[in-house]
Amino acid sequence: PNLRGLVVEVETGGTVTNTGTLSAPRGNVTLLGYAVNQNGLASATTSVSVNGSVRLLARDHVQVVHNDIKNTNTPTALRAGVLTLGAHSRTEVTPVAASTDVDAQKAREADRTQREAVDSQPQVLSKIDLFGNKLSVASGAHITARGGDITVKAQRNTSAAPGESVDAKLEIAKGARIDAAGSRDAEVAMSRNLVSVELRGNELRDAPLQKNGLLRGKRVTFDVRKGTPLADVSGAVASIRRSLDERLAPGGSITLDSDNHLDVAPGATLDVSGGVVNYSGGVVDTTKLISGGRLFDISKADPGRVYDGVFGSAETVHRKWNVVESYQLFSNARANFEAGYVEGKDAGTLTIAAPDLRMLGNAQGGVTLDS
Repeated sequence: PNLRGLVVEVETGGTVTNTGTLSAPRGNVTLLGYAVNQNGLASATTSVSVNGSVRLLARDHVQVVHNDIKNTNTPTALRAGVLTLGAHSRTEVTPVAASTDVDAQKAREADRTQREAVDSQPQVLSKIDLFGNKLSVASGAHITARGGDITVKAQRNTSAAPGESVDAKLEIAKGARIDAAGSRDAEVAMSRNLVSVELRGNELRDAPLQKNGLLRGKRVTFDVRKGTPLADVSGAVASIRRSLDERLAPGGSITLDSDNHLDVAPGATLDVSGGVVNYSGGVVDTTKLISGGRLFDISKADPGRVYDGVFGSAETVHRKWNVVESYQLFSNARANFEAGYVEGKDAGTLTIAAPDLRMLGNAQGGVTLDS
């Protein structure tokens, strides 16, 4: 559904061979024929809004299948061929790189468009599809979609040419690597954990004691890891922009599916490990509230307590005499330095299916504990 452009099939496929470089930034690379040989580099890139994809499809003999419900016609290949990924070949979809524009403002704008997004914007995943009747991934071949979706399908043919077998066969050799592990390149400043919000009626709607109190209209800063029971700050949290590397940190998926034989040799690697987000050390300075001469961090501020004001700029209202008393306090209680840490992300999924399965390779699906 996220593939752009035209989906192409062939009626009588020949041989397609790549020994050089095929590149489609934020686009699609497709090699299609009865015999497909990927011996070079086939690459695409993915941004926060547009995913890259690589399709290596050994198949032909097309039949148009009509969907009565959707009223669509879909070309479907009836004969699977031979797909070979040669030794040391690279088939990959990588995150789009940061802008190298010498104009700092233009570089920032490009990165903000292509490499940053809020959580409400779904991340379209990189995708690699391999298809054929006989598939082989040679030693040293790398198939990589960082945090993406890699699908390898060996399909049994209904009939075969003289001297050929109809059985499907998928072979992954020693030293080959299929990698959908999450990104480990995300670097985040500690200050990204701090979000400021002005407390208005919407934020205080579930705290009736605060709606018309001294905190209304005040700007407070909280730690998103702790939040605050005082107000609904979900809108402010939702506005946090995350980098592409962070959005691709969770592990992706690998599916190996053969209608007949599937052989993953010793020394072959299948990796769906979770990635990490690296936080640098920095000062954590959250709002402290004053009540009865005591300080309360915003993360522990009881909405049922009456507050005299925000630390550093406090006010006391004497309603009986209609007087507002303002005063300043000085203390080192506001901020503290927090060392950098690593946040681990979830691993992905590995699915292997075949009637005749020999799985002797290395399956990796580890996660990094937060530290």
